[in-house]
Amino acid sequence: MPQPGATARLVRNEAWAKLHTDDPGVVDAVYRLLRFRPEGYAFMPRYQKGTWDGWMSLLKRRAGTFPGGLTERATDRLQELGVAVTVEDRCRPPAVEPQLVGGVSNITLRPYQVDACDKAMVAERGVIDAATGTGKCIAAGQQVWTARGLVLVENLQAGDTVWSLRPDWRLVSNSVQAVQSNGRKPVVVLGFRSGRTLRLTANHPVRRLTSWTDAGAVVVGDHLASARTWPFAGSIPVDSAVATVIGYMIGDGNCRTYGFTNTDAEVRADFLDACHRADFETGRTDGPTIYLTGGVAYHPAPAHALFKELGLAGCNSYTKRIPPICFAWPDKALAALIAAYWLCDGSPPPKNGGAIFYSVSPDLLCDTQIALRRFGIQSVMRLKRGLY
Repeated sequence: MPQPGATARLVRNEAWAKLHTDDPGVVDAVYRLLRFRPEGYAFMPRYQKGTWDGWMSLLKRRAGTFPGGLTERATDRLQELGVAVTVEDRCRPPAVEPQLVGGVSNITLRPYQVDACDKAMVAERGVIDAATGTGKCIAAGQQVWTARGLVLVENLQAGDTVWSLRPDWRLVSNSVQAVQSNGRKPVVVLGFRSGRTLRLTANHPVRRLTSWTDAGAVVVGDHLASARTWPFAGSIPVDSAVATVIGYMIGDGNCRTYGFTNTDAEVRADFLDACHRADFETGRTDGPTIYLTGGVAYHPAPAHALFKELGLAGCNSYTKRIPPICFAWPDKALAALIAAYWLCDGSPPPKNGGAIFYSVSPDLLCDTQIALRRFGIQSVMRLKRGLY
């Protein structure tokens, strides 16, 4: 806690704010205010070893800097704690209003914004006149449903089909008209009972049961709308035998040597049958590991070409995921993949019913949650401590 009579000075520019104070308690207060736990922290080795509590902060202690957009929040908190705060604004002064093609601006722009408008007009691009805070962004790394499967938001393209929510709670398809990055902005992280998280800017709208609200206004205990099933059926054809092989390799396969290790006789027999139907050649079957063969050393064709295309080549237990294109497969193929994966990493249903998947990859479990929703199956992800 800050000492009685403590003072602080905040110097802010367009991007950063710097904290000046002689009281370590003030620094600690701002550090705690701006701290957060990153997505997947519970699966990180340092946390599991007990050498880290999982918390990070937007305040860099040594430099005393943090994102400038959080200056008001830091000021309010320090004043609540009785700290005398002064704020020095070193943002560049606003420029005169530029004359924009297609209309006259009613806002004041800074010099770098004027430069951007000039370049846009030279390139014959449109300029949108909008107030600060208009841009509502989903953070990079978040996945979006499209007709070609799950796609990272930063990889969306003009023409992609995405889905949005109508006032009558129905999902409707829309075509992406353009994609624009809004640069680096502070984001909020919403954590849900399912174990999933959502990263987006504080002004991005989310749907409560009664109305829309900004993500920054969400409080613990709020109920937010989420699609219970997929809004579309997969349309990219694939042989269910290929899907079965991929599911087994995601579960108990080595995607570097293309070996499948499992001691259950029925599982091994099903894996060999799927490989035969998918035209994958296999090596000896008398050992614990069955290798896909038929190509150059360590890169058996056609397995290597397929796994490289899917993004699985070279992955290990911590980095394996369900390939994004698999989410655009027909129901039968996606079900075959999930069934094969469950035979590797699944567990018999507990007394209260349901099914359990275990994995050291939180991303793989998140992918499994999404895949199960295709069939209307809801799930919850939890951290399991100890052996399994």
